[in-house]
Formats: sequence, C-alpha cells, structure tokens
Amino acid sequence: QQLEAQQEKDANALALIDRQLDLRHPEIRQTELDQAIASASSPIKVQIFRLAHRTRKTNWREDINKPQMERVIPIFRALLKDDPEHKFHRNHAELAFALKDKRHSTKADYREAEAELNTAIAMRGERLNQGWSYYEFNRALCRIELYGDDPKMQDAILDDLAKAAQDNFFFEEMVDELRNWKLKSWLKDKADFQTLLSRSTN
Repeated sequence: QQLEAQQEKDANALALIDRQLDLRHPEIRQTELDQAIASASSPIKVQIFRLAHRTRKTNWREDINKPQMERVIPIFRALLKDDPEHKFHRNHAELAFALKDKRHSTKADYREAEAELNTAIAMRGERLNQGWSYYEFNRALCRIELYGDDPKMQDAILDDLAKAAQDNFFFEEMVDELRNWKLKSWLKDKADFQTLLSRSTN
C-alpha cells in the first residue's frame, strides 16, 4: 500500500511537470509544484531536475524559445524549497541561469541570480569540473548588469572572468557571442584574455 501510494505521488509530480513545461497549458501554481515535488521520491526528483535542465539548456538562446525556458523557473524554485540543507548546488545555478536569460530580466532578477550563484559557488567550492566555470562567468554577467559602473566591483568581476578564462575555448567563444556585447564592451581597456589568464594563476 505504501509503494502504491508513493507511485501515485510520483505519477502526479511528473504529470504536473509535463503540464508546467507545456505552453499549451496554463502555468501550475507554485504551491502545487512545491507540494508535488516534496512528495515525490528521490529518483523522480532527479528525473524532474533533468527534464527542467534539458528544457532550459535547449531553449535559452533564442527569444522565440524563451517562453518555454521560463517555465522551468518555478520548477527549480520547488526543487530548492525541497532542499533546505542546500545539498545540490546545481539547483541554485540552474535557477540563476534561467532568471538571467529571461526575455526581460529585471534588476531584481539579476540580483536574485547573483545571490543564487553565490550560493552555488560556495557549495561547489574549488572543484572546477567541466562546465562549472559557467558559474563564475554568469555571475560576472549579472554583476556587470548590476554594478558595471562601480569601480569597487571591478576586481570582483575580473576575478570571476579570470576563473572562467581557465576554460579557454568556452570563454573566448562566449565573449565573442553577439548577446554578450555588454561584457565585451565592459572588458575593453580593462583586461584582455592573456591578462585574465595571468590573473587566474596569481
């Protein structure tokens, strides 16, 4: 009976996630998502994370796809609420990425994204596995949006970019992307790639 009850909760959670990610349906209330994910088993929570991650990753670049991407934000909020001990840094990072990449991100979105990345980086520590330098890179983008003209933040932003620059191919490719023109403009006369690499080793 317990197994059947858990299977029913798991099925309900997956059904809600499917509806949340389907633009043909209205968005699910945050409280309903919170309750469904809290009631789901651990393997289903992992599956939900992967669904939300894949949806964000495949839909964040083009404006036409961003409505689909933005549907993951309440899902990651629910996953975070279900992790009060902050065991999973990727939940924080994924929420931050989605907030930063909305169609019309506000200062509040950037501030929340920066805070989530602060948490993700603190939880991750210095373990720069493949792709995790995205954390510092995206925090730098948030900080440029929030404090780009503040000279007191220049070193913090450059330190983040120096950390990201250790992944040479990724960093140079991202800086050259058209949507990152604010970053390229901010970096002008402050540091080039080799300077950032040197900074990262000091």
